[in-house]
Amino acid sequence: MIEILIIADDQTGMLDTGAPFAQKGIHTEALMHVPTVEELRESDATVAVINTESRHIPPEEAYKRVYEIARIGAQAGVKILYKKTDSVLRGPVGAELAALGDALEGEVYFFPAYPKAGRITKDGIQYVNGVPISESAFRKDELNPVEESYIPGILQSTWELPVKLVGESQLKSWEPEKKRQIVVFDGENEEKFQQAVEYVTNKHSIQLVAGCAGLARELARSLPLTQKEMGNLPAMDKMFVLCGSSNPITRQQMDHGEKHGFLRYTLTREDLEGTQQIAAARKACQEGKSVILDMEYLSPEMLGITKEELGELVVSSLGQALIRCMDVLEGYVLFLTGGDTLSCFIRKSGCQRIEVKGELSPGIAVNVLHIGDREIYAVSKSGGYGSQEILEDLKEGKI
Repeated sequence: MIEILIIADDQTGMLDTGAPFAQKGIHTEALMHVPTVEELRESDATVAVINTESRHIPPEEAYKRVYEIARIGAQAGVKILYKKTDSVLRGPVGAELAALGDALEGEVYFFPAYPKAGRITKDGIQYVNGVPISESAFRKDELNPVEESYIPGILQSTWELPVKLVGESQLKSWEPEKKRQIVVFDGENEEKFQQAVEYVTNKHSIQLVAGCAGLARELARSLPLTQKEMGNLPAMDKMFVLCGSSNPITRQQMDHGEKHGFLRYTLTREDLEGTQQIAAARKACQEGKSVILDMEYLSPEMLGITKEELGELVVSSLGQALIRCMDVLEGYVLFLTGGDTLSCFIRKSGCQRIEVKGELSPGIAVNVLHIGDREIYAVSKSGGYGSQEILEDLKEGKI
C-alpha cells in the first residue's frame, strides 16, 4: 500500500522528489494518471509520485487538481500527503497548499529550503545561491516570473490563507495548532534544515507536508522505511540531451557541454521542425557521438503569440524532434531538462510507465522509461539545478 503520496506540479519535479526515496531502495512508483482509492491501497509501492501539470494554470484549477488527489489519498489511508513545490516557488503554490490543507482540514507543514542545492529560507524569505529569489535569474522566467521573495506574500498572491512563520529561535517552542493554516519553517543551512524537519517529524505526527526535493531527501533519510542501495546505473558515455529550458543556468550548462565534446543542434525560428538539424543529429548518434538538441531563444513578440503558446510551441517542437531520433538511440542515455519538455516527450512517445531509480545529485533524477517493449534510461533535471559542468561530469563518470 502507498504510504507517501507526492503531488508535484510538473514532470521533473515529480521525478526528482521521488528519487531520494528510490535511492534508498524504497519502492517508488510514478503514476501516469489520477489513481483510484483501490489502486493506492493495492499498490506494491511504498511511495507514489504524481504530476498534476499545474505549474502554468490558473489558481482555481490548480486547487481543484490537488484537492481531488489529496482526497483520494486520504480515503485510501495514505499516511503522508506531500505537496511538492518548486524550489523557487513558481506556480500557484498558495492555491495548491490551501487545497492540501482543505482536503484534510489541517495544518500543512511547509519546508521550502534545499540548502544542498543553494535554496535557503531565512525569516520567511527564500534565497537562491545567496540572492533573494525575486532578484535572481528566476525573476525573468518566461512563464512564471518570480517577483516576490517573502513566502507569505507569494502564497497569499494566489490564495487567501493564513500563514505562520517559524524561525530557528522559535522552533523548540512551536506546537501544532490543529487549524487550517500553512506553517513555514526556516532552513538557513543544511544542519538547521535537518533539525527543523527532524524536530517536526519526531515530535509530532506529520500527515500534510510541503517542500521541494530537499524535504524528500530528509524524509527518505529519517523515516522508518525499508531501505537498500540503488542498483548499478548505465555508463553515460553516449548521451542525448534535450533542452527546453530558457533558464540562464541551464543555457550555461549547454554551452559548457558544447565546448567539451557534445555536438549541438539548435532548432531555429526559420525551421521549427529542424529538418536539417535533426538529420545531422541522427547522423551523429549513428556515429556514437553525444548530442545536445535545443532551440534558439524566442520571445512571444517575435512570433506574435502569447508566452503560453510559445512555451507549448518550444516543447512540442523539441519533443517531436526527439521522437524522430529514437530509432538511432540504442545504448544512449537521455538527458531531459525542463519539466514541460519531459511531459511533452512522455505524451508523444506513448510512455506507459516510469520507474524512479534514484538521484545523481540534488534535482537530478535517474529513471527508466517504459516505451513499448523498450526500457530507456533517462536523466531528468529541473531547469535551475546542477553545476555548469554537469554534462561533462556525467559523460566522464564523475557523478
